[in-house]
Amino acid sequence: DRTHAVVVDLGSTNLVDMDGAEVLTKLHEELGRRNIKVVLARVADNELGLLGKTGTIDAIGQEHLYTTVRGAVTAMQKSRESAPTPVAVAG
Repeated sequence: DRTHAVVVDLGSTNLVDMDGAEVLTKLHEELGRRNIKVVLARVADNELGLLGKTGTIDAIGQEHLYTTVRGAVTAMQKSRESAPTPVAVAG
């Protein structure tokens, strides 16, 4: 089994700035090359605005935003039914 998704819990961050948005975009690109999805959970409204302006949301995809970590993990577990692999949670 291999990891097919990484859930980043932004609820445990105080602030996402331009550098943080760039890191998330680079993480998405790097893991994407290995067919690993990056999904975001608990994104605050102010962070969502910044991530949208920097293109991070466009890169990761609106469909990979979740209001809870549990929702993100459940969605990724369901998606793994077609490709069984474990899900890693970072945050």
